[in-house]
Amino acid sequence: MALSLLLPCHIASAQADKKEKPPQVGVKDVSIHPWTANRRELKIDPKTKGIFDEHRVSVTSGKQTRIRISGKMKHAGGDLEGSPVLHLGKIALIPISERSGTIKVGEPSASDNSNYLILLEDNSEKLKTEILTLKKNATYTWSVVNEDGKMVYSVFSEGEKKWSLSASEKDVRSFGIGAWTRFENQKTEIDFAID
Repeated sequence: MALSLLLPCHIASAQADKKEKPPQVGVKDVSIHPWTANRRELKIDPKTKGIFDEHRVSVTSGKQTRIRISGKMKHAGGDLEGSPVLHLGKIALIPISERSGTIKVGEPSASDNSNYLILLEDNSEKLKTEILTLKKNATYTWSVVNEDGKMVYSVFSEGEKKWSLSASEKDVRSFGIGAWTRFENQKTEIDFAID
């Protein structure tokens, strides 16, 4: 009798703990944009006439979806809406949902050199950013989780939360990763894996 009372509670608890995994992120789900640290809240339309095109972004989909941003700065400056801008790079945006994965870099973070960031995009297409300081040969983990109606995007090193962004669930539309450099011939290389 006691077992029959406990069994439905156990099943309900197990079902509540087991969240439905969102569909895998496909290549077409990833949106790629030029970016400048001089206007870090701005998602730049890649079709903008005469826009700078620094660094390359590749997206592959298999067991995991991987986003790789890499390249070498060709021109130290660019033009945006008639004004000069520096600190040029690329960002990749993914529709918001609870997810996790890993980050590795081939070029470590260095001030005014190789730089990396995470970001959230709100419904008005404004970006909220957090700069990462990443070491070569280290593996970082990341997660996007819903905590009491807030989407929290965090990056961890050896299990310890190092960087985080959050926004109301109803106000955020995407999350992403980015890279940029400051001067000619500086390099970036970041591998962002989505489980």
